[in-house]
Amino acid sequence: MTSYLDVCRFTPASGGTGSFVVSSAVGGYQTPATAGAVNGATYAYRAESADLSQWEIGYGTYTVSTTTLARTTILTNSSGNTSAINFTVAPQVALLALAEDLSVLVSGGFAQSLTTAQKRQAQSNIFIGPTTQTFLSGTAQTYTTPAGCLWIEVEMQGGGGGGGGSGSTSGAAGTAGGNTTFSGFTANGGAVASATLQGSGGAASGGAINLTGGAGQPGIGLNSVPGGAGGISLSGGAGWGGNQGGTAGGAAATNSGSGGGGGGSYTTSANSGGGGGAGGYCYGIINNPAATYTYTVGAAGTAQGAGTNGYAGGAGAAGWIKVTEHYGA
Repeated sequence: MTSYLDVCRFTPASGGTGSFVVSSAVGGYQTPATAGAVNGATYAYRAESADLSQWEIGYGTYTVSTTTLARTTILTNSSGNTSAINFTVAPQVALLALAEDLSVLVSGGFAQSLTTAQKRQAQSNIFIGPTTQTFLSGTAQTYTTPAGCLWIEVEMQGGGGGGGGSGSTSGAAGTAGGNTTFSGFTANGGAVASATLQGSGGAASGGAINLTGGAGQPGIGLNSVPGGAGGISLSGGAGWGGNQGGTAGGAAATNSGSGGGGGGSYTTSANSGGGGGAGGYCYGIINNPAATYTYTVGAAGTAQGAGTNGYAGGAGAAGWIKVTEHYGA
C-alpha cells in the first residue's frame, strides 16, 4: 500500500547499494521527516545521479528512528534490471507517485493509504467518464454504488395504468401502474381506467424535478366510438384507443411507463373505455452516496377486461430507473 508526501526530495549520506539514510533536503524541497513521513509506510521513489547516468525507480519502506528509506522493491533502473544500482556518489532521491499508483486511482480501487479528501481530489484531477446502470424490473432490489463514485444522478419513471374495457357492463378490474422508488425518490404509477373514465397520471416526489404523468383520454358513453388513448409519459409510447368498429385498446410500449389504451365500442357496446394514466417522473442527485440503496421498478398496470358486448383495454407499461455514476467534480 503506497503512501505519498508533498515536495519531498533529499540527498542520502552515501551512494552504494544500501538503504538511503537521509542527510539533507535538496534545495526547495523537504526531507521525509519534515514532509510527515510515517514509520513503516511505503513510498515510491526515484533515485538519480547528477548527470542522470545512474537512476533507479522503486518502492521503499521508511523508518522514522533512523530516517532511512530501505530499497524494498526495485521496479527498473538504468542498467535495465531490478537490482539495486551501485551509485558512485550519493544520488538525489525523490518521493513521488508512479504510473502504477495512478492506474489504481483511475480504476477506483484506491489501494493507497489516502484520506477521503485525497481520494476525491485524485478522482477530480484524473478525469474518469461516468458510468450508467439501468433497471427495468425488480422489487426491493439492492443497488450497489461503484468504488470511487462521488455522486449519482437518479432518473425514474413510474409504471403506466391499464386501459379501460368497453361494454354495456364493466369487465374484470384492471390495475394501476406500480410505484418506482429509489432511496427517498418516488415516481408513482398511473391510475387504471374504466369504461368512459380515464386514469389520472401518477405524481412524483423527493427529487429536484418531480413531474406528474399524463392522464389518459376519457372514453365516450356512446355506441361505435373509439376508446381513449393512454396517458403519455416522458418516454412516449402510450397505448392507442381501440377503434370505433370495436377492437381492444393497445398496450403501451415496453418500459415506457405510459398508460394503456381503452377498448373501442361497437354498435351494442354502449361505452368505450378510457385510457390508463402514465406514471410520474422523478430526477434527483445524491452526493456522497451510501454503499447500497434499495429500489423498486413500478410494474405495468393490467388492463380492464371486456364488458358485455365490449372489448378489453390495453395494458400499461412498466417504469424504469437510470443511475448515472460520477467519479469527479
